[in-house]
Amino acid sequence: MTDTRILLIDDHAMFRSGLSMVLSTALPEAKIFEAASLDEAVGSAPDSVDVVLLDIKLNGLSGLEGIALLKRKWPLVRF
Repeated sequence: MTDTRILLIDDHAMFRSGLSMVLSTALPEAKIFEAASLDEAVGSAPDSVDVVLLDIKLNGLSGLEGIALLKRKWPLVRF
């Protein structure tokens, strides 16, 4: 079984950190990646992710506007 790769995209570091801790406790086998923006996510996240947890009210390009960008990079990902 492969590890689930979860990408958290939120511009609030404390929220990302807290959510990451909760997910790590609930899903110890999961690999969790964090990004503060869509640019950071696309530039530094792994080539493949299974799930994206996306803040829809990001500064700059909002999460809702960025879904198309993320779907191009990871076409099989679940949001």
